[in-house]
Amino acid sequence: MPAVQLTDRGSGAAVSTESRDLTRAAVAALGAPSILDTQPWHWRIGHDTADLRADRSRQPATIDPAGRLLTISCGIALHHAHTALHAAGHQTDIAYLPDDTDPDLLATVRIHGTAATTGNAVRLFRAMAARHHDQRPVDTRPVHDDTLRRLHDAAEEHGAHLHLPGSSGQGTGYALLYTDSDEPRDWLTAGVALSAVLLTATADGLSPTILDDPTETASSRDVPLGHPMVAIRIGHPIATAPQRSAHDVLDHKR
Repeated sequence: MPAVQLTDRGSGAAVSTESRDLTRAAVAALGAPSILDTQPWHWRIGHDTADLRADRSRQPATIDPAGRLLTISCGIALHHAHTALHAAGHQTDIAYLPDDTDPDLLATVRIHGTAATTGNAVRLFRAMAARHHDQRPVDTRPVHDDTLRRLHDAAEEHGAHLHLPGSSGQGTGYALLYTDSDEPRDWLTAGVALSAVLLTATADGLSPTILDDPTETASSRDVPLGHPMVAIRIGHPIATAPQRSAHDVLDHKR
């Protein structure tokens, strides 16, 4: 099915401004990362609401039978869309798991006014375009404690926790995102918080990478409390070699 579907096309009726802006936000969220690269979400856009639904056709049943990874991924897309709306100056409400009889309806986003755009909202929105999945090793430059604190606060702001072993004395680090319980609402919370951490790290010049298995690193198995959701590799990207000049690579036959 398509990732974005419009539902407020009345006969001859114009699409509302809110509907257009929600569609733009959903399209911007198409670039959100997802665990196992499944992109398991579907948006239904109405007059002033956007329903985020799970796309079960993209759920790897053998690896993710309960849909935990799917729901975390949808939470990432939800935060990306909300970031785009916030950066555009919209005030929104989000209802999480609003219908007990419809577990695939994960959230409903509603625009209900305007709000002053903050510098941090714009900063995170720009990070959405700059962030990319990078499997290359990170370099050995230490990550500053102030940056680690911002990552920790980004997770806490959205209801999850980030376990950050070590300090700025280590160059390559692994963080573990965890929640207080392990229910579908917590999985959605984890995805929203994970997106906030990834965008904050990218905005700070880091190269964060999602690790699909939360027990992939030794440090992630030493969590003081909570339910591990996903591990993140955090570090500075390796500097790329400068592009060679035309003078270096061209000459003319005589």
